[in-house]
Amino acid sequence: MVNDELPAEFRFPSPWTTTMKPHPNTTPLSRFRDGIPAWSALDASPFAVAVYEARCEVSSASVNAPIQMTMSSGNACLAVPSMGGYKNRTPILHYFLNEEDNDDFGLHYTEVGLSEIAYHSTTDEQRKLIILGDRDRIKSYAWGPTSDTIRNAKNYGEPLPTHTLDSECFHGPLVVLSSRRVIRAGQGSAGVWNLDTLPTHGPKGKKRIGKKYNTEEMWRDDPESIEVSMGSSSDATITFSDPTLAPGQWHAHPSTAGVMLCASDARATNNYSCLTLDLENGGQTVSRYLGHGGTIQGFSTSAADQNVFATACSDGYARLYDIRHALPVMTFDAGKKSQMCPAALIVHPDGIPSACGVQILTSATD
Repeated sequence: MVNDELPAEFRFPSPWTTTMKPHPNTTPLSRFRDGIPAWSALDASPFAVAVYEARCEVSSASVNAPIQMTMSSGNACLAVPSMGGYKNRTPILHYFLNEEDNDDFGLHYTEVGLSEIAYHSTTDEQRKLIILGDRDRIKSYAWGPTSDTIRNAKNYGEPLPTHTLDSECFHGPLVVLSSRRVIRAGQGSAGVWNLDTLPTHGPKGKKRIGKKYNTEEMWRDDPESIEVSMGSSSDATITFSDPTLAPGQWHAHPSTAGVMLCASDARATNNYSCLTLDLENGGQTVSRYLGHGGTIQGFSTSAADQNVFATACSDGYARLYDIRHALPVMTFDAGKKSQMCPAALIVHPDGIPSACGVQILTSATD
């Protein structure tokens, strides 16, 4: 059967033609229907126009197998925790500094001194810290001195090991709150560390913190590269109102300080719950959101509209929620042919919303 005779769900996309490109830099990965209306964005909003026309310039740099990408709050640093070495058992950190302009696109690299792959990460742009955690410990790396330490100082050529935290009881996602606390989720509770009072590895990054960490029976094939600090114990614990809650993903929502959009770890809880969790007020569950048929892969919010958030889910759908309603206000079938939807993004380029109030960009696996 030819393509036109197939049912709609099995037809291939229409071929790319130059007449479909609104701009010479429009990526060939995008598709535009004929007769698209004029953009609501104007020439005075060049960033919005670039997004709507899918303009794209590609640069490349080699990295190890990535785990996730974490952008700092002010977009100064893009951290890419990765895995490398024999059978991908060595935790690696790649990061890009946007203010650097060199042949490697501001790319930096280091082997992380944890004993396992770091599946959770966050950043603290104020302190120029990238924070990563494996199952037992958390380590932070500074990409440069803070402005109140050395005036007009350049960023480090290699990241400086700064903190090690003992998180043996907390294995979940990480966040740094504006109150200068590192928080890591566990089942039924979260550990809290005060950044202002934590001991550091010193100016050379080699001073041990706490007791000696036992590196025997580790999966890494280079145990000599494991840093042996057990690390600092947590300063406090937040007990969740739901003792069965084990966050697998969370994301700070701009509506209220300390309130996290939270997705349960389906492997630990055997459910796909989505809720808001108030870390500033005793770990209370504020609201619950329904409709997910799989594991939530990520959240997205926009400061331009603090009443909405988007989720990307392993069931192949991206969903748009209004925090005042339990059910999604819009659902996008991003994962055709039973694919996952690993990412969904809300954007307000130049503060301009799209026709539905937000711009949703989705990504699905091949």
